[in-house]
Parts: sequence; C-alpha cells; structure tokens
Amino acid sequence: MYSGSRSARVRARSPCRTALQDARGPYNRNARVIGHPAWRRSPGNDPRGPLRRRSLPNECEDHYYHHTAAQTEHPAHRGTPDLEPGRTDIRVGHCQSAEAPRTAGTLAAPRREPYRSSTSVPTSPTDRFAGDHTGTPAMALRIALAGWYGSDNLGDEMILSCMAAALRARGVEPIAVSIDPERTAAVHGVEAVPHRSPLGGTALRRSLRRSHAMVLSGGVVQSETSPWNIWFHMSRLRAYRRSAPASHRRERAVVAAIGLGVGHVRGAGGRRMAVSEMRRACRVVTRDAASAQRLRGWGVPDVAIGADPVLAGDAALVSSRAGAARPPDSPAPRPTDSTLSRSDSGDRICVILRPPNRRGIRTAAAKTRTSWRPWIGQLARSLDALAERSGMTLRLLPFQPSQDTPMLVALRERMRTDTELVTPNVGNVLAEVAQRRLVVTMRYHGAIAALLNDQAAVLLDYSPKMRSLAAEGGGWASLVDLPPLDAGRFEPQTLIGAADEAQAKSHRTAEARGLLRARLRINDTALDDLLELIQ
Repeated sequence: MYSGSRSARVRARSPCRTALQDARGPYNRNARVIGHPAWRRSPGNDPRGPLRRRSLPNECEDHYYHHTAAQTEHPAHRGTPDLEPGRTDIRVGHCQSAEAPRTAGTLAAPRREPYRSSTSVPTSPTDRFAGDHTGTPAMALRIALAGWYGSDNLGDEMILSCMAAALRARGVEPIAVSIDPERTAAVHGVEAVPHRSPLGGTALRRSLRRSHAMVLSGGVVQSETSPWNIWFHMSRLRAYRRSAPASHRRERAVVAAIGLGVGHVRGAGGRRMAVSEMRRACRVVTRDAASAQRLRGWGVPDVAIGADPVLAGDAALVSSRAGAARPPDSPAPRPTDSTLSRSDSGDRICVILRPPNRRGIRTAAAKTRTSWRPWIGQLARSLDALAERSGMTLRLLPFQPSQDTPMLVALRERMRTDTELVTPNVGNVLAEVAQRRLVVTMRYHGAIAALLNDQAAVLLDYSPKMRSLAAEGGGWASLVDLPPLDAGRFEPQTLIGAADEAQAKSHRTAEARGLLRARLRINDTALDDLLELIQ
C-alpha cells in the first residue's frame, strides 16, 4: 500500500504516463522522470533550460530504456528488489497492452499505435509514405501553402499559382490555406482549407493533420499593411506545428519559407514572433537581399537569397503576343522632344496604382477608403502630362480591385485625357501587361510582370520591396520617391523624367530577369530539400 496523498497514489497507478507520456501529454508536470530519454533540455530561463519532450520510437519492438530515477520519494520512482538500488527499468514491451500485469521493477507501458491520417496510412518516419506490409497504398505527399491567398490581390494569387505548379511538377498535392477556400479551389483547382483569423488555429490544426509540410511565401513578414499582419501569418505556422500529436511533432512539423518578403516591422512583439517561427523552419529563402539582411539582423541564421516565385511563370506566350502587337521589323516611330516616342493608337501606358499605407491600428481595408484622396489631383495632372507628351492612351489596371478600383475610378474622373479601366485576372494579367509600352506601378508584382516581358517600368517607391526590385540587374527600372506626393509637391515633370529614364534603362531588363531567374534555383533546391526531409 502506498503512503502519501491521494494525488500521489493516483499518479503512482499510472507510471507509464508519468515516464513515457502518451499521446494526450504528460499526466503531471511535477511527476516527470528527469533522467528519462523522452525528455531533453532546451534554452530557457533556467540555465539548464526547461524540459521538453524528445520523440520516442513509434513501433512496439522491445525497446528497453534504463535510467537513473529522479531523486524523489514518489512511489513511481522507488527502487525495487530485483533491480539495483535507485534504478528503474522502463520497458516498451512487444505487444504489451494497458491491461498487462505490472511485475516488480517493470513499468509496462501500453502499446501505442503510430499516428495515422484519416486515410489510415502509416505515418511513422520510416514508412508513412511507403505503405505497409498489409498492402496499404502509399500516401501522396501533401504540402500546405500559406500566404495571403483567397483575396483579390493578383500578386499573391500569382504566387499561389506558381507554387502549386512547382509542387505538382514534383508529384506533390498542394493544399492552400485561404481566407476564401471556395474561391481558391475554383480559380486554382487545388484543395483549400479556411483560415480567416489568428483565433482560428484550432480549426486550422484539424484541417492540416493530413499535411506533411507547410511552405510560407510572399511578402508577409511586415507590419506596413496592418499591425496584425505578422501575427496572422505566423499563427498559421504555429497551428501547423501543433496539428500533429506531441509524440510526432519532430517528424511531422516540417516548415519552410520560400520566396519570402520581409519589410518594415514595427513593434518588438511581432518581430520576436517572426524570428521564433523562422528559426524553427528547415529552410528560409527570401526573394531579395534586403529581406535576407533584415532576418539576419534580427538573429535568424542560415537565410538564403532566392527569388519571387512569380518569376518562374512562363512568359513565352505573352511575349509572343506582345511581339505580334508591335512587329520587330516595323519602322521605328519618330522621336519627339521626349525620349518617349509617339506611335500608333495601339500603344498604351499601363498604370497600376494602389492606396498608400498609413500607420494605425485599423485594418488595411478600413484605412485605404480615404487615404488616397490627397494624391488624386497630383496624380491626375502628372498622368495627363505623360499621356500628352507620349501620345499614348492610359490603361488603368487594379491589381486588388477591392482596394484599387475606388482610387482608380476617382483618378479617371479627374483626368482630362481618355483612359481605360480594365480589371485583369490571374490568367490574363501577364498578357495585359505585355501589350503595353510602359508600366507605371505601385504594385510589386506589376513590376514583376513588366520585367517578365521586357517592359520599361517606373516604380513608385511606397515600400522597401520596390526599391530592392528596381535595383536588380544594375538598376533596370526608374524609381520615384513618394514623400513629395504626400507633401503635395509632386510635379508632372517628375513622372515624365522617370518615364524617360525607364526607357533609357529598358535594355537592362533582360539581364535583370536572367539574374533573378537564375536565383530561382535556390527556391527549387529548398523545395527539393524539404521533400527529401519529409520522405
């Protein structure tokens, strides 16, 4: 008969949970067996670090573990007559069950089945992808893709399209984590799971239990669009890591960041959360050098510099369409007093604008309803002057209609020259940009679309990512600072001069595109390493 409190007697009757920790977690934190190999220390407040569980073999194959019990009077840790004093023998016996008799000196742990997905396929590190001896077919690899997917932002939708294509080319089934899963499934033909709030982690964990890894992409590590942006996206990584049982997290919770963009982050809390999640990732590949420099400065090691996934898009078809619109053997148009030349009525300038980011605690959607109004008059005058000087028609493209269209409609009403407002989709946006002579853009992927099709581009520097992209390949695009626009001192000649500079630099687009596409190999290597790791 054991002496002591009732709680001690209850813990003593379940020593296997105290020592081995079943799938539901430790029975009592105070009854842990300190020396057992199921626990290891990691850095923390205590110089030795807190106790953290280390994974044990999943199969029941007569594994024997011997250790020195903790120096405690708890009955579960006492020595027994048939063992050395102070020693405890913990055995995971072959085919033992929870009802097996407990002999002196032996803590008979119950047989635990390995974690299996809803398709009943083994998921142990060695056989969860190869089937089993009963003839169960191997499970197709499934990788969850996380980003700002399911919105009407064409840039993020193009990222999802390219990442899904990269996985399919490797025989992997993509699963998109989306704020609008029905829309995502219809547009991209992928399985999509919902996640609209950082508080929805429990539902997301249930949806991701059949995923073997998660890949985060896009410019999501920033607080420019919203102070909650980092918390939202990092909560997805945390939910995925917790989607597996505790006994399998080391094998299953594989996370990578590929084509990651890192911008300004205000607040230490968001930065700490981003650093914590990036340190847990098996691979971190940014889309530019500036993003890598920020992560390294924050303390994230082993950051590689790759490229934006959209650069993998095949631009051959849209480039041929652009060539058909302007045959290479056609006579050169006559120059005027501007480097921009007048040409036939078929030439147009593509204008891609967006509302500015404003600091505040409100969401990006709420802030952008009126933040663009001080810009409209200045932009209308400048674009009118550019159209008159070049003799081209302006074509306005909203890359995120819910935010951009109200601004572009107001801009069109203030302009004197004829303009066209066209809403593209993820399937024709590259072709739409390819048929223009010049691109004026505030959208990052509007500039990527111009680069893919050898278009001269003027980038409005509203975010660090625009400056970083414009500097690629020795500076292939011209850059326009926005402080004069905020101050009400933006002159039409500023935009005209930037357009002339862009035309003069247009010969560098091929070099910049080649350099960026060469860096896509870093993305591919990281993705291949991820697949090798989970197999």
